[in-house]
Amino acid sequence: MRRGEGDGGAALVKVAAGARFPLHDHPGGEEVYVVSGRARIGHLEVAGGDYLWSPAAGVHDLGARDET
Repeated sequence: MRRGEGDGGAALVKVAAGARFPLHDHPGGEEVYVVSGRARIGHLEVAGGDYLWSPAAGVHDLGARDET
């Protein structure tokens, strides 16, 4: 994980198949690049190679279909 100035930062995260994260927000927004696997972020399905931007104060949950 890298912490930038203010609220910024970067992290590489592995999520186990079937894992869930409850509703949460990212005050500064969130950028996600999916390296591999499949997951649902909010109402969107994402898979390896997908990029997702969530704006500041956007709220979503996450459910991993595969190891992601």
